[in-house]
Amino acid sequence: SLSVLFLHPDRGVVAEVFADLSGGVMARRLLPVAIVIPVALDWFRYEAQQFGLLSPETGTMLLVMMAIILLLYEMVVTARLLNRADASLRQTDEALAEAVVIRTEQLNEANERLRIELAERKVAEEKLRESEGRLRLIVNQIPAAVWTADRSLRILSASGAGLAVANLRPEDLVGKTMPEFLGTEYEKAKPLAAHRAALRGKARSYEIELAGRTFAAHLEPLHDAVGKISGVIAVALDVTEEKRAQETTAKLAAIVESSQDAIMGTSLEGVFTSWNRGAEQLYGYKAEEALGRHISMTAPPARQKEVRQILEKINGGESIRPFETVRVCKDGQLIDVSITVSAVKD
Repeated sequence: SLSVLFLHPDRGVVAEVFADLSGGVMARRLLPVAIVIPVALDWFRYEAQQFGLLSPETGTMLLVMMAIILLLYEMVVTARLLNRADASLRQTDEALAEAVVIRTEQLNEANERLRIELAERKVAEEKLRESEGRLRLIVNQIPAAVWTADRSLRILSASGAGLAVANLRPEDLVGKTMPEFLGTEYEKAKPLAAHRAALRGKARSYEIELAGRTFAAHLEPLHDAVGKISGVIAVALDVTEEKRAQETTAKLAAIVESSQDAIMGTSLEGVFTSWNRGAEQLYGYKAEEALGRHISMTAPPARQKEVRQILEKINGGESIRPFETVRVCKDGQLIDVSITVSAVKD
């Protein structure tokens, strides 16, 4: 019976009829026609025979013909609907296939760009590693110490040949805070004050003594990728020899300045560049009066050729023995002098 068929609508014939596919659509359209039309036509034939309008043979023939015609009509209508559905489905499939092709091309282009970017990034990373290696090699060879510290002044890195000069190794600094390394928490200590100023965005410099050597340190703020101050970077150069040379130069300058002899320095063109107190006392010119003027001002007219000859010999690399001559003072007085001329070499 029909009730048995509908007990399991998801199986068997009922499942085929109620499926959402083309076969199910056709079955649902043709099934009512296949059931209702024969019944209706048979009822019409029966009534016509009762009234004597049709003979049994004619009624049967008419019933069959009408059933065939109606079934054919329904089949044509159903076929038309299915054809439209198939055409729409085909268009959808074609559009989907075209979209898949376009999307595939886009993905291929994106993959190619990604491949190129990855290759370029790999080359850039290799160049960066090479650059870092060269920089590390340079830093390790220059007579300087380079270190970085975070905002808590904990030393993050330390390198450079200057560390060995100060009898230090990187592990002696890395991981320690600056107060721990320096052995002081005194806020006004120059190294600590300079580091904290750098954290505020101000460059600072100071000198420090390590292992009997003098180092000149320069500090700059260290910025992260977004420009925020993340720490300090510092470079310290061994300036021991420069300091000693400065001290020696200062002592010599003091000796020259305090000498009773007139000691003057000139350029190769004969322009005074230095003038000590002995020269002031001998010639009567103050230093500010003599500096920048030509040495010919101290020679009387009869000795101007002598001055030119001295400059020519000095510029030619010749040595000049001490000699006695005559010079003129600011007040015009002629004086006898013994002159020693020496070339200053770098």
